[in-house]
Amino acid sequence: MPSKNQKAGDNATQIQAGLIQIGIDEKRVREIIKEENQLALKEKSIIAEETALKRLDEYTNVLVPKLVKAEMLEAFTDPSIQILFKQSEKTAFCTDREKDYEILSELLIHRIKRNGNYTTSAAIEKAINEVNNLSEDALLGLTLYFSIETYTPVTGDVRKGLSILDNLYGKIIKDTTINLNDESWIENLEITNSIKINPFSTSKKLDDYYFSAFNGYACLGIKKDSENYNKALEILRSNNLPLNILTENILDNNYVRIDKLNLNDFKNINLPLQGSLNLKLDLNEKQEEALKQITALYEQNGSIKERFIELLNSYKYIHAVICWWNNNMLKKSFTITPIGKVIAHTNAKSIDNSLPDLN
Repeated sequence: MPSKNQKAGDNATQIQAGLIQIGIDEKRVREIIKEENQLALKEKSIIAEETALKRLDEYTNVLVPKLVKAEMLEAFTDPSIQILFKQSEKTAFCTDREKDYEILSELLIHRIKRNGNYTTSAAIEKAINEVNNLSEDALLGLTLYFSIETYTPVTGDVRKGLSILDNLYGKIIKDTTINLNDESWIENLEITNSIKINPFSTSKKLDDYYFSAFNGYACLGIKKDSENYNKALEILRSNNLPLNILTENILDNNYVRIDKLNLNDFKNINLPLQGSLNLKLDLNEKQEEALKQITALYEQNGSIKERFIELLNSYKYIHAVICWWNNNMLKKSFTITPIGKVIAHTNAKSIDNSLPDLN
């Protein structure tokens, strides 16, 4: 497929540099899909033809607009994509859940985007065969588990970062109680090759995990007007760094700290400006080292953990996820497989389209 696309009218023929490209429009894609659906019915000798066709039509009505929006109609001329679509048809036959049609469509689009990535492509092809075998609880548990271990805020602002996380969890669990209190959903995930159980491992409490992983949010910092505070200001001045990199700690206004989620990574930093604006600073190696010197001046105080956990639990959905995890997941441990990852990511992306693509 050419690396540069030209747009033309419906059913147009484009001629450029001696190459002839036959355009394909939505109508033709729907015709191809309808033909494939009829063939699939004959191949499978399905008796309940009316039900099967209804499901395939519903799947088509979900898939095609997504292909149009993603400008991927042309991909349907690729035999490998048509074969993959045949696989997705078999799954669509077996389900009437609209969520399954959404995931199948997104998996197909993800496969088009990742054409040439053999590991991801193989995982997607296997995932397509398992989508309809996942219970609603299994899909929820898988997506939630994946999101907990995959997505962290980018901003160094504690309240903004936790609000972003709370919003994501809210979209995933919606306004329902997380009813994942037995192991049936885990068994379902294991059967569908979405996870691998770690029989000799356990999980730590989720609030403990956040305290460790979000070390930039959960630290105390440097006491104002102290000797270390003056040292920190001098380090900033001598390295041409703005003094307002040090901001007041919302957990204790007697202290200042650097707005950063992860104190082990100082490749760049957001500098707060007036209002809600931020300025991204790209740091050189000397400046990165200077910020690490400042974090070495931070005070260690156990009481900050209690305040941080209290802040976490002030967010409705983060609190709900912590309660579910701490009550049900501490004696369990599993690893999400490549198949599980593409399913979980695809579902999360369908819930919140602002999430980054999976590599």
